[in-house]
Order: sequence, then structure tokens, then C-alpha cells
Amino acid sequence: MPPARILVHDYPGHPFPAQLARRVAARKHDVLHLSSSSVLTPRGAIRKPDSDPPSLQFSEIDLGQVIEKQAFVQRYFRERYYGRLLRDQVLAFRPDLVISATTPLDAQAAALDAARTAGAGFVFWLQDV
Repeated sequence: MPPARILVHDYPGHPFPAQLARRVAARKHDVLHLSSSSVLTPRGAIRKPDSDPPSLQFSEIDLGQVIEKQAFVQRYFRERYYGRLLRDQVLAFRPDLVISATTPLDAQAAALDAARTAGAGFVFWLQDV
């Protein structure tokens, strides 16, 4: 079985999706882990040390400004813009599978649309309710 191209997207950059990305890449799949650098939250190990598999990449989508959780109108527009940037990243990577976690629904819809356009499977990962 040839290696799959798997995009793991985790909006806040939590530990669990980064761990998943590492485990999948260790099985010789090409993995891109994406997160947002514009969200202020505790983050996992989303930098690549030398011990990581060569088939693993980490990247962040940067809006150039912080998404303030309580600034609802501003947040709405920034999350939609983030979704457009996420869609571009998904299409550029051309994955076989997208796993997208803890993502605002407008951005998640953009990721789903991009996965469909790319012919990729899509998993909506909801960690906590």
C-alpha cells in the first residue's frame, strides 16, 4: 500500500492531534499538521524536532493578528478569512484524507469543501463538548 497524504488540522494546536500526526507519519505516510498561530491557547508540541519522521511537516496559518475570543463580530470575519486560508492549504497539499479538529464551524466548512474538491476523505474530530 503506497503512503497516503494526510492533513491533520487542529485550529488551536492542542497536543492530541500533534501526537496523532506523529504516529501516522511514523507509519510512512506523508503528513501535514496545520494549526492557527492567531489563537491564544495552550499548545502542544507543534514544532518538528530531528527525531520526527521526515514525512511529517508542521505549519501554522497566520492571520497577522490575534483572534480575540470575546470580540464576536471581529472574530466572525477573522474565522471566515482563516477558513479561506485553510482551504488554500488543503488544496495545495492535495491530501487523501483531512482530519480537522476543534475548528470554528465556518472554517470547518471551508476545510470540508476543500477536501471534497480534492477528492479526499474528511473526519470532523470533536475533542470536547
